[in-house]
Order: sequence, then structure tokens, then C-alpha cells
Amino acid sequence: DHFSAIWTIPARSSIPNGAYRDGRQWRSFDPPVDQVFDHKADVLHSVAANPSAWFPQLSGEGGESACPGLSGGLRPENIVLVDDERANFRSNSEAETKVLRYCKVARYDEVYRNCGALNQLGGIGAHSDADYATLRAFVDSPWDFPYENMAATSLRPRRPANQGDGDMGMRAVG
Repeated sequence: DHFSAIWTIPARSSIPNGAYRDGRQWRSFDPPVDQVFDHKADVLHSVAANPSAWFPQLSGEGGESACPGLSGGLRPENIVLVDDERANFRSNSEAETKVLRYCKVARYDEVYRNCGALNQLGGIGAHSDADYATLRAFVDSPWDFPYENMAATSLRPRRPANQGDGDMGMRAVG
């Protein structure tokens, strides 16, 4: 119920690069990923500039009701990227496109069940469902999550992502 469309990058000519929700069904389509620099920041700016190309249901019968709030002027500052790769928040394109609001999700290493030591585990909800409430609070009120620069955070210890209630070990920018 939380997704209206999904896209894949980089563009592939052999399969559809997207799917969108049409009522209760999902339908394949080809969003303009081949017309945008291959980076999440550039894609999100293109989504903001031309929502109907990325959300086909806006042009359909339901229009605005299919994706409330998208056709009335989506702006990059209204989009939040949640990712575990810092490089995805700023494009390496000539324009150096930036994601203006993002949530960096921490990764961690842990002995996992009978698999032994595993590296780079993590993600929202990896340890607590409270992570989703924390993310929602960030989306709704980003001013409550000030940016923590690396100099400030390196001076004080930070709890690992797997401790606490809903900490997510994430850094948020809003």
C-alpha cells in the first residue's frame, strides 16, 4: 500500500524498467531511465520535474487520486531517499546533482544465527519495527533530526544500530 511505482536503474532494453500500481494490480512500463544520468539523485530530480513520466497512473483515469500530491508540483526537497550508500546522495554527473533530503541507514557486522560472522548487515527494521516510526517522524518533521557532521559525531560515541529502540543507526538530513 505504500508504493505507487518502482523503477530499476540502469536502463535495460530487454525488460521493462518499471512497474506501477493500477488499482489493485501492478502493470509494467518503461519510465524514462534511459534519458537520465544513471544515478539515483539525477533520477529523483527527473521524477520531480516530470512526475507523469514516472507515475503513469497520473495520466490515467484516476489521475491525481491515483497518487495524491504528485501532479501538483513535486519538488526535489519533497523527496526523501533512504539508502545505505553515501555515494547515492550526490551524483557523479557533470551537474553533481544532490538529493536534498536523505536518510543514511547504518550497516553493521554480526554473528548471525548459524551462518557465522556476516559483514554489511542492516537496513530499516533489521532489529526493531520502531525503525519505521522513526523514519516516518523524519519524513514528517525533518527539523527534529538535525544534520550531524562527521567532526561532531567522531568526538562522541554513538550506539551501534542494533541497540536501542528505533535508533536505526541512521543519519538524517532534512
